[in-house]
Amino acid sequence: MPPGKFLRGLRTRVTDTDTNVVFMRIIYPVSEPITTSKARFIQIMNTCHALASLGCEVDIITGCLSESTGDILKRFNLEPVQRLRIHKVPMMRAGHGGRVRISWGLIFNVSCLLKILGLVKKKAYTCIYLRHLKLAAFLLRFKKRIGVPLVFEAHELFSVTSKKKKMRRLEALVYSGFDRIVTNTETIKVLIEKTFSVGSDRIHVVRNGVSREIIASFRGKEPRTNGKILYVGQLYRWKGVECLIESMAFIENALLDVVGGSEESIGRLQELASRKGVLDRVFFHGQVPYHNVKLFLNDGHVAVLPLKSSPDASFTCPLKLFEYMAAKMAIVASDMPVIREVLRDGYNSILVKPDDPKSLAQGIMRLLGNRALSVRIAEQAFLDVSNFTWQNRAEKIEDILKGLSSVNHHSSP
Repeated sequence: MPPGKFLRGLRTRVTDTDTNVVFMRIIYPVSEPITTSKARFIQIMNTCHALASLGCEVDIITGCLSESTGDILKRFNLEPVQRLRIHKVPMMRAGHGGRVRISWGLIFNVSCLLKILGLVKKKAYTCIYLRHLKLAAFLLRFKKRIGVPLVFEAHELFSVTSKKKKMRRLEALVYSGFDRIVTNTETIKVLIEKTFSVGSDRIHVVRNGVSREIIASFRGKEPRTNGKILYVGQLYRWKGVECLIESMAFIENALLDVVGGSEESIGRLQELASRKGVLDRVFFHGQVPYHNVKLFLNDGHVAVLPLKSSPDASFTCPLKLFEYMAAKMAIVASDMPVIREVLRDGYNSILVKPDDPKSLAQGIMRLLGNRALSVRIAEQAFLDVSNFTWQNRAEKIEDILKGLSSVNHHSSP
């Protein structure tokens, strides 16, 4: 691709209601079916929607979807935006019963590559932006042919969380061959820089967020002091919900609502609650539509983020943290470096020792028993969350992509 054509793609001008608008073009491949049940898809869709709302053209490539772009956006409570398009290509995933039980990733990878080549042939694109490591390594092999800068968003280090040596090799390839790396925490950024010798000019921190609409919907809310404890999210073991269940044995009369998780995980935690004698005070609601989640957020007093001290948890930037803050809930969270990037003990949260039910119980009881402290912390968290919106995230990504004009996009990995 001639340099002039690339730069025109980077700073293309279009006319929108008689106003010249500068925008970028981004291809975002997603090598999984997009569902609302997993946080990563909520993050992807909100990020892409926010970028498109800023004026960027965003082309998502995914598979296994029969819905229109508008219907998919509706599932995520997002309004249609003209410059956001979703392209479906062949994909085979693990199934149940008589369906295919293996994942044929190569089918999607090749289909995705062909779609990308078709798109970049028609228009000049700013970059290909993605967060799936195996797909990133595959596309890197064709970087010269694609002729567009590559940006990888890292949410964990698989060489730390996985015992597979292959993952470290893939990460080494991607972190050395991609033009820019985006992380959602400073913790991951520092570790990537040290482990893979990535220069600080190529790696940037852009944290997750929450929608301005959610913040606005809770603006008039008075922080609750009704003694209700809330956990929202998946029930993977590294989330630390076992510790929260055990802590209930040290908190008299309080009620806990647990929203989210699979039936298998709920069953495991119900057995634990029964053994600890707190089953009558812990209510499991499973997966619920988001408008119902908002009801719990609106009515809750103390929100808990009880992460375990584990490799998986050490990289997380939980979406629910920002929703807790937006909902003016008093937050108790595990005291971990990744959490301290957003929360401060005694300022906008109470931070407690991870994996310690008694410490967690003490933190919760501190808020339940001190109305003034609880309200002050909840109000401060609400003020702070304005720094963590999807629009802010999109603006930071856009600033990073502006620097790609200096990238030699013809270079091979």
